[in-house]
Amino acid sequence: MAIAIFAAASGARAADDPRTKANTSRAAREEALRAIPFNRLTAEARAKATDVIQDLSLYRRLPTRSIDCDPELYAFLVRHPEVVVNIWRVMGITQMQLDRVDATNYKVADGQGTKGRMEYLYSSAGVNVIYSQGTYDGPLYPRTVRGKCLILLRTSHRREPNGRYTVVGQLDTFLAVDNLGVEVLAKTFQPLIGKAADHNFTETANFVANLSHTSETNESGMLRLGRKLTDIDIKTRERFLELVSAVPQKYAATKLEAVSPPELVRAATQAGAQ
Repeated sequence: MAIAIFAAASGARAADDPRTKANTSRAAREEALRAIPFNRLTAEARAKATDVIQDLSLYRRLPTRSIDCDPELYAFLVRHPEVVVNIWRVMGITQMQLDRVDATNYKVADGQGTKGRMEYLYSSAGVNVIYSQGTYDGPLYPRTVRGKCLILLRTSHRREPNGRYTVVGQLDTFLAVDNLGVEVLAKTFQPLIGKAADHNFTETANFVANLSHTSETNESGMLRLGRKLTDIDIKTRERFLELVSAVPQKYAATKLEAVSPPELVRAATQAGAQ
């Protein structure tokens, strides 16, 4: 499902850290609800978010993760998930389609029975609130399943002593499913949805981290890939190419900063003597 697009990171730092495990507790759910900026949502957006929460079927906080990733590239991909999907399609690894309707709305089809619409209700540097609604027609259930989902993605980044950047993300999901018995939901869908979400969260994050690393080490290859993205508008593609080109320059600068002044002097002296 489209939730995979908003994966925030990969690779747990510590196996016994509770943040690296999924959480479905009431305490986590209430903390997530407090973190949703309802006072900054439009009246229409508040109504959509409240509709999911009041009819809640499942809540899950996916494992918090951290990745080595350029924060500007990461933030751009979070806000432009169609770029990630277009790359997947160019690479032949998905049938998913994500078509931008306007600045905040998308049409989604995952190629496995799920179709619907997705909308960014709120976006800032550290918080994204996404709403989606749609249907599922597939082998897991004999009838059409209709549902709504609210996603809270919180992210932050820090610069490490070595000059590199770590992006940290946390994803909370609220799911409301219509006309599906609680027993069927608990026995059939909850384990599958939970495991699939956790897996997609990590796998997509690995992919985003790899895009950043490849931009750093193989800029020309990433630029060639970027020019093949024809399912997105030209302005978005050009901005993606700009960010790709900025990554190696940014990390080259961090490498220079990591060299002490005496070493710089010695290197310059040796270069001048040659």
